Amino acid sequence: MLNIMQKSTGIELLQMGELIHLIPIADVCFGTGYFKLYQFTRFLSEGSLGLIYRVDEKVVGYCLATVFEKTGDCKEAYVSEIKEITYPLGLIKNIAVLPEYQNNGIGNRLLDAVIHKLNFKFGCKILHYPAWTESKNYEFTKKLRRLGFTVQGVFPDYWAKDSLEKNYHCQRCGTPPCSCSLTLFVKN
Repeated sequence: MLNIMQKSTGIELLQMGELIHLIPIADVCFGTGYFKLYQFTRFLSEGSLGLIYRVDEKVVGYCLATVFEKTGDCKEAYVSEIKEITYPLGLIKNIAVLPEYQNNGIGNRLLDAVIHKLNFKFGCKILHYPAWTESKNYEFTKKLRRLGFTVQGVFPDYWAKDSLEKNYHCQRCGTPPCSCSLTLFVKN
């Protein structure tokens, strides 16, 4: 087990200069090429929330979230399927931790921190977490339920078209198309 009590361990706000460290984490956790640097840059420059987790100065995990203020702001494909949406809406975009640092509570700490910021800093009363629960590394289902999240829907083949258009290779499916489902967790 990793000693996460090493020096310089903890959560920090993501800065533009740190974005380059997210690519290798995303590649190993989600699939090669799923995220590009320009996507991270655009996401952060649009005022979204980014958190990183460091161990001995190394970025080993991250969490991205955003806040939607009004109807029409959120362009996620699943939104049309949701019965009620209250704004501001907090969207936890993704959480990723390098495999060698997983199962040490880092993802849970990032999740707790982002929920706290979305609730108290941004006033979000409703949180969405669109999760790739078919990942072999996905461990959050029990934690999300303990925090009051419920499954709002499951969307089969959610990334199929996107993976073909962008040619990224899913960790589970390999070459496109990705046949993984998105599970939408919601907390009111």
